[in-house]
Amino acid sequence: MAVMTHIFIKQQGDEMSELNKSCDRQTVEKFLKSRFAPITPEFIGEGWFSIAFRIGSYIVRFPKDGGTQYIHEAAVCRFIAPSLSVPVPEIQNVSDEMQYAIHRELKGRLWDGKTLLSMSVTGRANLAKDCAKFLSELHAIDRDAASREVPDLRYITDSGKDPEKCAAAFHGFLSPTQIESLISKYVAANVAKHDELVISHRDFEGCNSVLDEQGRLAGVFDWGNCGLVEPAYDLSRICIYDDTPDFTMNIIAEYNRLSGRNISETKVMKQRMISYIASSCGLAEEPCSDTARDKLMTRNISFIRTFLQQYME
Repeated sequence: MAVMTHIFIKQQGDEMSELNKSCDRQTVEKFLKSRFAPITPEFIGEGWFSIAFRIGSYIVRFPKDGGTQYIHEAAVCRFIAPSLSVPVPEIQNVSDEMQYAIHRELKGRLWDGKTLLSMSVTGRANLAKDCAKFLSELHAIDRDAASREVPDLRYITDSGKDPEKCAAAFHGFLSPTQIESLISKYVAANVAKHDELVISHRDFEGCNSVLDEQGRLAGVFDWGNCGLVEPAYDLSRICIYDDTPDFTMNIIAEYNRLSGRNISETKVMKQRMISYIASSCGLAEEPCSDTARDKLMTRNISFIRTFLQQYME
């Protein structure tokens, strides 16, 4: 597409532009209309850190914090792509009046728990195998080599949260005994050893991946949170679809077979709970609406209660 090619020669900027400082949907849309005419930009969505548009066959994302996460994300994708059988975006960072990241769209459809319910048992099993293969390939990549090549690829943990903040976050939702157990068993512990760490997507689920027409995994995107964590973290992210327990069990079993590891369902669910504890502790500081905050807190509390009843010793 000729109208797109000339942007790739622009240089990556280190400083945040004035337009990015006031980054909102209207500002971005106005910029895109002037920059890429006659192609009409299509608004995709807005998250806590980015605003995204589709321009023809490309995805363009604009940062709200200066764009350093895109530099990290582009480096991650360049390093891991040769080792994966599933496509990841080829991201280019651009400084051209505004800072943004651009990549060719990964073709396919997003999916979620409803998608899984609509599949046959065989269809879910095939997708579970795809997800497990993707994670086993990702986790087999040399983390030390990646750390040398990728800026800010570091160990990230949801453990070690401030006990007082944790207690305050759950006050009125859980009993004092439950809160004390969370803090002593899960908040102040569970720091992984270095030799257990793997390269992790850290947000691998249906909203950050696409399926082809046969319901097979066709691409994984949104690598901005990539870091070094223990393997159970990625499994806990993809195993969030509670209405299809066969999908969860198939992923864990296939992942263990391919990777040679022995990660139990309990360990995966424990990691999921730790993530939800961290999410709950941080919600008061996140730039989201009260409705979104309440929805996330309700989800977190529901799962934590279930875990405490089913898994806690």
